[in-house]
Amino acid sequence: MAINGCNRRQYKLAGVDVAFWGAVIFPAAIAVLRGITVGADTKNYYAYYEDIVQLHTWKDLSYYADKYLIETGYMIYNKILGFFFESGQTITICNSILLFIALTVMIKKYSLKPILSLFLYITLGIYQTALNMIPSNIASLIVIGGFCFILERKLWKFLLIIVLAMQMHQSVFIFIALYILHSIKLTRFRAVLLFGAGGIVLMLYDRLLPVISLFVPDVYQRYLMTSQITNGVVFGFHILIFIFILVVTDFRKAGSSFNLYLWAFIMELEFYWLSFRLEIFSRVSFLFSPVLILLVPFVTDNMRFVKNKKLINGIFYTLIGVQYVLRLSINNIGSTMPYMFFWQ
Repeated sequence: MAINGCNRRQYKLAGVDVAFWGAVIFPAAIAVLRGITVGADTKNYYAYYEDIVQLHTWKDLSYYADKYLIETGYMIYNKILGFFFESGQTITICNSILLFIALTVMIKKYSLKPILSLFLYITLGIYQTALNMIPSNIASLIVIGGFCFILERKLWKFLLIIVLAMQMHQSVFIFIALYILHSIKLTRFRAVLLFGAGGIVLMLYDRLLPVISLFVPDVYQRYLMTSQITNGVVFGFHILIFIFILVVTDFRKAGSSFNLYLWAFIMELEFYWLSFRLEIFSRVSFLFSPVLILLVPFVTDNMRFVKNKKLINGIFYTLIGVQYVLRLSINNIGSTMPYMFFWQ
């Protein structure tokens, strides 16, 4: 996928880009056919679905949604499917299909190199983590698919996309900040300054916690009670990508799309900083991670001071592939390994 992604040629059969659709269908099928143990939260989605199928009044549905913090739109979506299929496997299959529809639309719409973006979606660990947190990733991909409305400064259309995505997961409301931040052009100095600010906020977190608590609804206060250090290895790798972007990108020639993607990446890094004190922030940072599969191909296709781009691209994507293998040997990425098919 990496080699083919770096190649500008398309391999078409009857007008269909065979390489691209093969690259989409294979991981989509793996997601559709996975068992209940693949992904730490998969069993919860499975259980929620089977419970919701048995509920018959709006009062019961509302009580269930409040009890388990399930978004109303996601609950209704489960209930509609339940009219036709009773098995909990239904939600795994339908969620996986929705995930890859949203992913394919986003990549086709924005990526300079679609197959390379799919390669990054897998090797950066986004794919396997998404199987663990699939509604939030679907919501994230829907919002990123609406980035055109930020670039075109169409606020109401972007807000409609946010509202639609919030039916899958409410946390995507935080993307609204990008509409404002995008109007500020990033430079190397500003990017470094913002990254460093995240570390300062981390050090001051204990003092800021009482203030943060004032803005968090009571139902979510429990998330502020736990302190847990998340995986620093992944954060370290993302810092290396950040440094690579700063070094090779010509900020003067970079357009508005690059500016928006970089803002989203910086927001991911900021929340990753906070996740060292509160694990829940690692889930928030993950909302922004799909932007990397658009940002990285853009950067590697527009490098400055590089004469042999093919060689540098080959080395860069090989290293990303190697880190993926090493990461699999360190952890199972979102409790997805060992992989089991649903019929096992």
